[in-house]
Amino acid sequence: MHQGNKDAFNKLKKCLDVLLVTPYADLPWEDYVETLKVGGVLCLVGIPPSGEIKLPVKPFVYRRISYTGSLSGGTKSTKEMLAMAAKYGIRAKAELFPLSSAGVNEALEKVGNNDVTLRAVLVCESELEDIRKEIESEEKKHF
Repeated sequence: MHQGNKDAFNKLKKCLDVLLVTPYADLPWEDYVETLKVGGVLCLVGIPPSGEIKLPVKPFVYRRISYTGSLSGGTKSTKEMLAMAAKYGIRAKAELFPLSSAGVNEALEKVGNNDVTLRAVLVCESELEDIRKEIESEEKKHF
């Protein structure tokens, strides 16, 4: 979810069991917490730029939401996570940029303006079109 998209947050209000967040910026954490059901889990796999997050206490108490985080997992847990993602069709979303001066500058500008949809990923120019086609093909299968 892009942090500026209030409609997306409203549609997901109290409907997620788990929210896995890879923070790329200091986010509106209250909006993210509101997407979690009773007994939901907010899981951070990364650290926002400020190194801190401000969370509202009431939803954690009233809806028994829990908070956890990790920077990385070992080989075993990574394999388990990838197997689960494959089983349930969970895929990473990223905005691709060519690994070139222009691509790097475009990615940095979008990141600096907080306009990257999710993650900015630099890809070798020779592979960029093939990767985009593969992503489109996979999205057609699942959506």
